[in-house]
Amino acid sequence: MLKIKPNYYDNFKCLMGECPSSCCIMWQVVVDKDSLDYYNSLSAPYGDFIRKQIEEIEGEPCFRVNKGRCAFLSEDNLCNIHKKLGQEHMAATCRRFPDFIIKNNDTTLLGQSASCPYVAEQIIKQQNPLFVYEGLCCDEYENIFISLFENLLNAIDAENNFNDCTRIVLSMAENKQKQLFAEYGIEEFFIPEDNKNIYDYIDTLKSLSVLTEDWQNILNRLSEFEWKSSIKNGFTLYMKDRTGEYKNILRYFIYRYIMTFAGQGNVFLPIKFAVISTRILYNAGIMIYKKKGKLTKNHLIKLFYLFCKEIEHSRENLDIFFDDISLGMI
Repeated sequence: MLKIKPNYYDNFKCLMGECPSSCCIMWQVVVDKDSLDYYNSLSAPYGDFIRKQIEEIEGEPCFRVNKGRCAFLSEDNLCNIHKKLGQEHMAATCRRFPDFIIKNNDTTLLGQSASCPYVAEQIIKQQNPLFVYEGLCCDEYENIFISLFENLLNAIDAENNFNDCTRIVLSMAENKQKQLFAEYGIEEFFIPEDNKNIYDYIDTLKSLSVLTEDWQNILNRLSEFEWKSSIKNGFTLYMKDRTGEYKNILRYFIYRYIMTFAGQGNVFLPIKFAVISTRILYNAGIMIYKKKGKLTKNHLIKLFYLFCKEIEHSRENLDIFFDDISLGMI
């Protein structure tokens, strides 16, 4: 069994009350059975308080959300259950966030979602992004995806120009998809011609369920922004020593999604998602640069975690965006 994790994985630190985008705000948390059984076993008065803050939504027990805030989020933005009962008695979703695990037959990818501001900061500020490998994958088919992942990272490292980097990554994924079809009889997934631009994908994002006003404002401004080559060129020059920040974002999306469709043999779609998502954040950076005359690391970190918060934790939003990407490309 091969396990992979990013080199910052074991150093996670929750920002707690200092977090600029709390995971306890604007999300509906489903309560797992073990936690629910424990809460039901608690005596009054705290047990009664917890049980009153759990409601059934679409057949599942969930923590109530009041004005966008979890019922257990205190005024100082700390979890009441954590304070009263300890971390071990938080709902499983809350205990595990921001961790994610992607398991296949003989590979497991461990990671942390960039919807968490702390994680987004670690990713963007990395000077030498690395992934830690433990064990070996003995599955020949899965090794094709792991090998592609490593080759994509090498290509990203080798190319200084961000736009050229994304074109190379897409081309490599397309070639690998054709190879899978030829050698493994994998369905030849539709690889469309260029028939969409950035505005089309922004319109799709605007049509999704939007959690935060900040993200809604960004999308509205992006859809109205006038793209001029002089502005793009100015931004490219401005960011010439910071291209690595966007390359780190691209690496994150590739890592998070490359194995997601391995069972279906679809390698092109997750790489397209990675490229398009990073390009949207790149264009949002151009927009901020035009308005403020600069794009600080904090500006980019916020764009990154807002995007991930809106997309990565809504199955419906993610499915719609993937479906749209599967029908066209930039």
